[in-house]
Formats: sequence, structure tokens, C-alpha cells
Amino acid sequence: MDGDRCCVSWFHNSDFLRLFDGLQAVSDQIFVVDRDRLTCSGGASTAHLAAFLVDRHLGKALAAKSLRIMMFNEAAKGETAQPTGSLEIVVRDEILKRVVLLMQHHLDVPLTIDQIAGKLDLSKRLIERRFRSELRTSASNIYPNPSRPCAPSISTERNNDFHDCL
Repeated sequence: MDGDRCCVSWFHNSDFLRLFDGLQAVSDQIFVVDRDRLTCSGGASTAHLAAFLVDRHLGKALAAKSLRIMMFNEAAKGETAQPTGSLEIVVRDEILKRVVLLMQHHLDVPLTIDQIAGKLDLSKRLIERRFRSELRTSASNIYPNPSRPCAPSISTERNNDFHDCL
């Protein structure tokens, strides 16, 4: 898998990276297609990856039918953000879901908003606009930074160090 991206559930991301140092794990999407490798985060994303394959090889109609049989209304794209853990903020915007998920992954050593923008191939300005539009605040107001080590708006049950700050 050298050089290949692989999809890993946000819940297992840190364990995966610890066990498989050097691999490129993607935890902000439900599935990843990287050349001839297809990976997904598990759970319901397996149905969406299967629908992607049915669509590719047999057509949209059969993919939609297979999803309806499994009680899904429509196919989700691979870039769809994974559901998050126990975040105290809820966002509907797909871009913000990816941003917040990345923030959650880096609570122990927070990234700057510029770094988050770079990792997600977004502009800092777009991130800030989306935060203001949906949450009526800036990203820096809810995300820890070196000058404010604990931000009460984002938390995860698995990060005890962060909860110690509250």
C-alpha cells in the first residue's frame, strides 16, 4: 500500500496510524478510490462503496435499486464526510464536517486554521466564512490554539487529556 491512500474510520484513525506508520489514512470521507484500491470506513459506507461499484459496472438504475433494498434513499459520494464522534457542535455543511473532523483528530496537538485549510485543499477564508454562516462564530473561537489550550466547544470521549482541561 506504499503511496496509496486508504479510508479508515475516524474512530480507529490514531490506532491505525500507530500500527501502520507511513500509510496515508483518510478519515474524513466514507470511501476512497485510489487507482485500483477501494477502501471504506466500515458500517453504512460499505453499502455506498458497493453502490459506487454497481453504478460503475451495471449503471445508476441498478445501483439505486440496490440502495433502496437496503433502505438508503440515495448514494453518497466517496467524498461525503464520515459521521463524527461525540462532538458538541453539529454542522450540516459537508465542508465544515470535514474541517470539524480534522479538528477532532488533532485536539492533542492542534493545527492552525491555515494547516487545516492546506490539508483539506481549502482556503482559510472559505473555512472562516462557513463557520460564520453556520455557527455564527469563527473557527478559532471553538478550536484550541497555542494561546488558548482548551476550547470547550469540541470534545471527544476518547481524549482524556482534553477533558482534563474543562
